[in-house]
Amino acid sequence: MRDLLIVAAISAAALTGAGAVSAQDRAETYFSYGSTGRGMPFFYHQVRGDCGTLSHLFGRNAAWGLWTLPLDSISEGTVILDGEHAVVRFNCLDGSACIGQGYWRETSEQITEHDIPFETPALAETFLADTRAFRAGCPTA
Repeated sequence: MRDLLIVAAISAAALTGAGAVSAQDRAETYFSYGSTGRGMPFFYHQVRGDCGTLSHLFGRNAAWGLWTLPLDSISEGTVILDGEHAVVRFNCLDGSACIGQGYWRETSEQITEHDIPFETPALAETFLADTRAFRAGCPTA
């Protein structure tokens, strides 16, 4: 049921030839949930992240929605039950509108909180635990 895929991200160092980056190092700086459930509409929700930003895409190529959440500005997230389903809610830490909202590649509107829907509470809990573990593994500035 868990649809977590750890994938390798291309690093700037690898692109510029500034040094070799191992596959292990790249895998630890990027993750992707291919969907937030099997049923409709959860199948069309995808979440991707790197050590800077969590991105929630809805629909093919984010045609129905795109949200960008800067990891250093958002809460760790909270699972909220929604009947038989659940959402993971993220809030901006300082109350500002730090979350970008839009479509395709453009997030021109800024909001203060965002919910990512999940088909089951168990999947939401697993996602949140995976996200927390991922964030803990990111290098700090």
